[in-house]
Amino acid sequence: MGIYRTRALAVLCGLSLSGCGSAPLVAPAIIVTPDEQAALDVVQRRTAAYNAHDIDAFIATYSEDVRIYEYPDKFLGEGTQRLRDIFGPQFAENDGSIIIHEQDVLEQTVVSNETVTFYGTTEHNIGIYTVIDGLIAEVRLVEPHE
Repeated sequence: MGIYRTRALAVLCGLSLSGCGSAPLVAPAIIVTPDEQAALDVVQRRTAAYNAHDIDAFIATYSEDVRIYEYPDKFLGEGTQRLRDIFGPQFAENDGSIIIHEQDVLEQTVVSNETVTFYGTTEHNIGIYTVIDGLIAEVRLVEPHE
């Protein structure tokens, strides 16, 4: 049996039935498949490694040729060596934390609502992680516009 969750889409679909009775609308529980749970798990391991400043565990959650984008398609970089170059010095200073506000998963895609703190700055963003063969293969970051 999987973990139960609700989706906003179920609530939105249910809104059309609001006039059908006096009972409040409740989104139905949705079972997360084993593949979806595996995708959630790898993204959560990534977050735990980030918060522990463990560069090797962090890198181990990504495919070697991971591609990073600013949503929707601005290419930012590729590969675990690039991630190591960016995050290695930060982790060596024991700097950075991620707070996950909520996550959802559909097949191999995890959408994560996050607050990220690093080098004294705090940013809210949405991370869209595509997991293939148990590793994060692509990241698309939706970040606030300046």
